[in-house]
Amino acid sequence: MKQVATHSIASLAFIAMIHIISSFPVIEKWRSPCGNQSQLVLEVISKLQDAVKLTNQTRLNYAEKRIGNPQMIGLLNGSHFDGLKPEIITDSIVSSAIQNVTWWHIKSYNIISSAAVYLEQVIHNETIYHQTHENTFTEEFTKMDKTLYSVLCKIQAALSQLGRLVDNVPSRDIMSNQIRSIDNYSYLHSPLLTTLLPLVSLSMDERWKSPFGNQSHLISETISTLQIASKIANQTRLNYGGVMIQSTLVLHDINNTIFPALKADFTEMNISHVIQNVMWLHMESYTRLSSAVIFLEQLVHDETVLSKQKEKVFIKEFTQMEEQIYKVLRKIQLAVNQLGKVILTYQSRDIMPYHLRHLYNNTSYIHHRNYITVNNIWILIQRIQIVYEEVRQLL
Repeated sequence: MKQVATHSIASLAFIAMIHIISSFPVIEKWRSPCGNQSQLVLEVISKLQDAVKLTNQTRLNYAEKRIGNPQMIGLLNGSHFDGLKPEIITDSIVSSAIQNVTWWHIKSYNIISSAAVYLEQVIHNETIYHQTHENTFTEEFTKMDKTLYSVLCKIQAALSQLGRLVDNVPSRDIMSNQIRSIDNYSYLHSPLLTTLLPLVSLSMDERWKSPFGNQSHLISETISTLQIASKIANQTRLNYGGVMIQSTLVLHDINNTIFPALKADFTEMNISHVIQNVMWLHMESYTRLSSAVIFLEQLVHDETVLSKQKEKVFIKEFTQMEEQIYKVLRKIQLAVNQLGKVILTYQSRDIMPYHLRHLYNNTSYIHHRNYITVNNIWILIQRIQIVYEEVRQLL
């Protein structure tokens, strides 16, 4: 009889767990904070449409104002530089892209990177032109440049989601010195004049290799995003404690409670070690914050259930916390990519114990768990922020 009862309890527990897990989406969002492939491809398409529209408008305006001669415009429309030869999209290429999305992402990234190399020089030339001419296209070319980099960012995010990086990114060498040394504006008029525009006058960073920015820039953005996350978490913690817990004695007791998966022991780390291994900090932070959104996922789910019972809920607040932490995860993922790495190991929902997920509709237990979770996450975010700030100062 005891054995049958044990089996029955185990079966009921298993069924309850299946019910809880099945209520969540299959995709573990923290594995792909920038979105899944379908979402990312749609975003790439949207950015490309913006790029096509802006580039075409700039092309038409430039031809009208700088060249003017319809015959010359027609001749130039049929010309191309070797590094920017138009790609003829055949049925075979489309078929290959469908069968191997990664291959097409990398190919597209290299094509657009080549365009960014040329456009960098064009902007540089236009800046020099502006020194002696009032009407320039600096603003239009810069907008084109930003649009191209927004496409590169989306493609890099899509590759990261597939666990891949771009290899053999084009360098400035694809644009010959002969083309670089041409004063484009006198070349498009007559007679032909040339001026040497040394390559050293350009930024040493090849931005198309890291469209999101360098480590210092990405760490600063991560800190800014963490600051917002900390503010949201703290406000939620205070509001939730005041409304749902109320008792100062209870709050005092549970303030010291820590769930192991949300332990914030970052200040125990050796900062000098972190400086020598920034990648470790990125990976560790990503893992810890992934645990945070796993817990928040459960909190949002339970609040949704309670809302159907007309209970006072914090769905909006928990969702805001969740969304802001995903913004932090995106920044960290970009920083990892900038170092030439991808995140291959992720947390699973198993890190949140069964007894914290299934509270048998005991609202008192749920309130305590929710407060402890939010409090733990707030402390965790603060600790991670402190370490990143130390790193930024010493980089």
